[in-house]
Amino acid sequence: MKTIDIWFPRNYRIDGMILTGIINSGENWQLYETYDRGRALFVTNELLDYWIAGEIIEFDAWNQTSYGNYVYSYLASSSSYILAPVREIQAQKNFEVALSFATALTATRRLTSQAALESGIFVERYARILPMPDQLSTMDDSMLLGYVVTGGTQIPITNTRRILQLTPSFSISQLQKILHAAGFAHSQYAEDQSSPSISAPKVFNLPGRKNLSNFLQEHVIDIIEHEKDYAAVGITFPSAFILQGPPGCGKTYAIERLVDYLNWPMYSIDSISIGSPYIHETGKKIGSVFEKAMENAPAIIVIDEMEAFLQDRTASSSSSSNHHVEEVAEFLRMIPIAREHRVLVIAMTNLIQSIDPAICRRGRFDHIIEVGMPTSEEIEQVLRNSIEKLPHDTIPYADLAEKLDGSPMSDVAFIIREAARLAAKNKLNKLTSDILWQVVTEHNNVHTEEHTIGFHP
Repeated sequence: MKTIDIWFPRNYRIDGMILTGIINSGENWQLYETYDRGRALFVTNELLDYWIAGEIIEFDAWNQTSYGNYVYSYLASSSSYILAPVREIQAQKNFEVALSFATALTATRRLTSQAALESGIFVERYARILPMPDQLSTMDDSMLLGYVVTGGTQIPITNTRRILQLTPSFSISQLQKILHAAGFAHSQYAEDQSSPSISAPKVFNLPGRKNLSNFLQEHVIDIIEHEKDYAAVGITFPSAFILQGPPGCGKTYAIERLVDYLNWPMYSIDSISIGSPYIHETGKKIGSVFEKAMENAPAIIVIDEMEAFLQDRTASSSSSSNHHVEEVAEFLRMIPIAREHRVLVIAMTNLIQSIDPAICRRGRFDHIIEVGMPTSEEIEQVLRNSIEKLPHDTIPYADLAEKLDGSPMSDVAFIIREAARLAAKNKLNKLTSDILWQVVTEHNNVHTEEHTIGFHP
């Protein structure tokens, strides 16, 4: 079991504050509650330097203290203001909190456009979200704000109809104020209320991933869209499934497209969101996520890096294995129940061989789908699909794809973004083949080994 090296003892006094105990912690930071129910955030100078260098928060907001051989910077907040990790904010019944977070999101984005804010700390007093360095973003800002406003449901804030369903305490005007504060267009609800118009039917497609796209269409979407036909023969809801493959192969992208298509709330289970150093706490968090998803069904639960907490129970003989067994048992209990309550469970891993066999068997996860690195033909489809949406000149798609054969899908997406950035930097109004070739040539992580998508027998 993981232990925390607590920096300050209970009832420690600092400049008139009394620290009553630690609330949360991460690498280079710890959050404490104070005697007057306020909070104090303590950070290492290394982390503070990161925020100061990015001009995310001013140095004058912080004080310094030492304990033992260590020097820390700290920021104190009274109980009138929120000081908490973003993932812990529950704003579904509090308009003021939601509006305050939206304001902080906008203010922070003016200072840093790329930082992953979902792993950051919300400092309401200064209208800032303090990001953690070297973190990869798993939500765009619309999804992040929807997550906070609904109290943990991953759904874009711009999906106003669904947001209002999940937050019945909010009025339409309040939601519009939140959208406005965050810089999002808030005309969607008004448009939804206008006279009906004929729109093209939605089509699900994964460019460059025909087999995976076909699987999701046949085993998930078709069952959902033709519910009565399937129910007549005893199939009431899609089965849980696993996507397995190396990092960067496109597993997350595929799930994001499916979530966008279904327009269902999504709940994540990963080592960050459910990990806890306390016995039984992780199991409780797992159960809580499933319960929230079932309350807002139909919904999706995504288990990311499942090998982190669903490893084979027979592989460890350490004293901490009992804690791990409890986590596996909770998943075994909840996955079938989730399906009965119209919750689609999807898991991802790149270490399928280490997963507990009881988790992988039919009845829990009926399908294990291998997602390999893309071929040049698949990359060409991704390039075409992405670049055709942007202003561009004549692009040699096939030649670029051949150069990128075997590269992770994440690298391909990065190359397109980087080429777009360079085009804007050079005052061009479109993507050019010269810039794309420049980025591809500088790309030093080209994989040449060919992989395919297949189905686990």
